[in-house]
Amino acid sequence: MARKSRRLTTTDSEQQSSTPTYATWGYARISIDGERSEDSIENQTAIIQDYVGSKDEFNLCGVITDLGFTGRDFDRPGY
Repeated sequence: MARKSRRLTTTDSEQQSSTPTYATWGYARISIDGERSEDSIENQTAIIQDYVGSKDEFNLCGVITDLGFTGRDFDRPGY
């Protein structure tokens, strides 16, 4: 009977699963309700979801939004 190698062999699926993934949160903020529609919370959220969804190394846990708060300081509920 032939001797078998003791070396570990990995399949392609095992190699792919070893790629690290990072828990990721998105953040969208708009200071005034009347800003352009391109800057809407919904549009910012969609952009974040599209970008993170196209990357295998990221796992989008959620998107936090702050509507009506200024970006001048960090005194915002979502931040």
